[in-house]
Amino acid sequence: MKLIWFSISKASYTFTDAKAKYLTANQVLSLMPINKVNLALIYEKENNFKMGLEGYFTDEQFLYNGIQNSCLLGIWIYG
Repeated sequence: MKLIWFSISKASYTFTDAKAKYLTANQVLSLMPINKVNLALIYEKENNFKMGLEGYFTDEQFLYNGIQNSCLLGIWIYG
């Protein structure tokens, strides 16, 4: 009997609604993404091989003055 194993070994989501309440005007925390997602997918064939794919999503981030940082828009990274 051959065993083929497939699993999602890691899936996580983080929602961050953080504010700098000590500031009176703009309460945006710099470079703090609101949404983050992490996924890992693994495929294994018994006594033969194992392979995996990982994906990470980080939502847009802002500078301390509230201006969106064009280099850090929502981004997916795979590996």
